[in-house]
Amino acid sequence: MAVLPLVLVVIDGWSPHGPRPWDGAHGHLPHFQRLARHGSHGVAVTTFPGVTPTALATLMTGSWPDRHKVPGILWYHREEDRHIHYWPSWEQARAGHMGRVARDILVDLNRLHLDRSTPTIVDTLETAGIRCAIANLPIHRGPVPHHARMRFPLDPLFHRGRLLIEGPSGILLPGLALSPFPGRRPGWGESHATSVAAAWLRSGCFGLVVLYLPSTDLTSHRLGPPPSAPHWQRTDGLLGRLMQALGGPRNALERARWLLLGDHGQSSVEGSDKALAPERLWRDLDPVPLGKGGLGTRHALALSPNDRSLLVTTARGEAGAFAAQEAWRRLQHLPGVDVAARRTPEGDLEVVHVPSGYRLRARPGGRHLDPWGGRWHLDGNPEALDLRADGAILREHSYPAALQRLWSGTQESPLAASARPGWEFTTGTPMGKGNHGSLHACDSWTPTLTVGLDVPARTTLASLAPYIVRACLEDR
Repeated sequence: MAVLPLVLVVIDGWSPHGPRPWDGAHGHLPHFQRLARHGSHGVAVTTFPGVTPTALATLMTGSWPDRHKVPGILWYHREEDRHIHYWPSWEQARAGHMGRVARDILVDLNRLHLDRSTPTIVDTLETAGIRCAIANLPIHRGPVPHHARMRFPLDPLFHRGRLLIEGPSGILLPGLALSPFPGRRPGWGESHATSVAAAWLRSGCFGLVVLYLPSTDLTSHRLGPPPSAPHWQRTDGLLGRLMQALGGPRNALERARWLLLGDHGQSSVEGSDKALAPERLWRDLDPVPLGKGGLGTRHALALSPNDRSLLVTTARGEAGAFAAQEAWRRLQHLPGVDVAARRTPEGDLEVVHVPSGYRLRARPGGRHLDPWGGRWHLDGNPEALDLRADGAILREHSYPAALQRLWSGTQESPLAASARPGWEFTTGTPMGKGNHGSLHACDSWTPTLTVGLDVPARTTLASLAPYIVRACLEDR
């Protein structure tokens, strides 16, 4: 082939807990097992909150949320004075805001919200002359313009059903007809996306081919993790189609590099009794209603549930300061809260482990070294984040990369909470039997499976971009 491509397969909601697809517990999965037999597997830590837009923005930029500026799947945008929501909820539909949600997901997430000064992997590679192709990944910004035509039922939500997408050389997005070949024909679902990605691989024109598979996450939300054997057998079949495009399973590992990973994990939740709806619980604080505005004029705070985490944005000024103090007090007494965190007026990170009452203040640059190479100044009890200090060395347990994730995750929303295992935050409708987004290890890890890449066995999503770029540039 003209180019030795890197095949990046993102399996949304892939958790390392329970049997892995290559272990044999799900039956014969020949393509997963071939990759595992000839490659290496490990785990990566997601962001906080560990939700898809934030995690994928970190993966595709190599930066944490405080830099790429996509802080959650639901967050409050101060400049636009409204909630940004990248998921079409029933609450948004009832309020008549589906057009706004669709535009946030399909256009503004990449064009406006993802920080323009933070380059994506696609920006870097396309500028270096390496053509990239992406099928269905929500984070896809790049330098190549595409004129898109909406497909029914989305076309009435946009003017004449047309819009401009900036992305890689090859791009496929759900429900959009884009150019150039072979992502021209619009379609839905993982099977269609896999067919397009396979065509890109057969063409030999692309140095990076990305395929996004969301069904693992959707299945785990609905039925609880981990997914069943039939689900993994179907996913294995999709991998087989990619391998066939490279000359079959025997040749596929020689004709491409491979990286399979998730964006976050999944953990079980226990139903409506463990589902917290903060807007209802804190109605007396008059938070900004979903789909409305007025932070700083009519309302003093905005609440943004992110599955198993909560972001709180407060107005500036005296009213906002009072709301921030009251929200901070209530977070520490709210059933189901595991860890509460805030930025102090001095700029420190303050953390409370709610069940024990342990408290900790932290800021970068001190003598304590975390397992990921970060240095921190700590004041208080490190056990607030289940850290053990061995001299200047910090050992972590229940909350992987907690200091870095909380520091970056409280930049846009200076108050946050992480739910206890089994609990979740909602806008009114529980997700089902599985969820994610917390600081806890139960949904913070995701597997990695690599062939032809020297990726550490334990890493973070923010650390992977240099390995991807380096692999794509090696054979220029």
